[in-house]
Amino acid sequence: MTLSLYDMTIPVLTRALKNTHALVQKAESWCKENGKPESEMLEARLSPDMNTFVFQIRACCMLSRSCTLTDAWGWAPSSTALDGEDSLAGLAGALQKEIQRLEALKRDDVDGREGKRCHLWTSEGVGFEADFADGIKFLNQFGLPNFWFHNSIAYGLCRMKGVPLGKVDFLMGGGPLDF
Repeated sequence: MTLSLYDMTIPVLTRALKNTHALVQKAESWCKENGKPESEMLEARLSPDMNTFVFQIRACCMLSRSCTLTDAWGWAPSSTALDGEDSLAGLAGALQKEIQRLEALKRDDVDGREGKRCHLWTSEGVGFEADFADGIKFLNQFGLPNFWFHNSIAYGLCRMKGVPLGKVDFLMGGGPLDF
């Protein structure tokens, strides 16, 4: 069996975003059940110098776009606000929208773009600029590790606030494993 660029990215990102979607829904339910304002979750940070829960979800959506190497590839900066990011339901909606975008992609949209040069500037003027010789280097060295960083920080913020989550939610919150 040959592993393709599509196999390496689209199902992996889709599953991760489905799990994150379920995590956001659990956070919303937890806020309601415990009389907590959603702002407590939305504004949560692991450390004062780290970004908020909202940013972590935004970064997951933007990095999912950035890790989708199609002919129309372009860096999707995390400084771009998502529709509805002022509520947990809005964040869940943004995740669902990104999941639908991924599910609409076909193998031919992605496969064969491994050699695509990936130039990015994380935040023009303040972030760092990178020029990856090909898409595989971009995905392996920056795109996917960055996605997983923000994905796990979002999970950690929910745990820190008391949302009842476990490792199984991180791995299978959006559905069972496909054996």
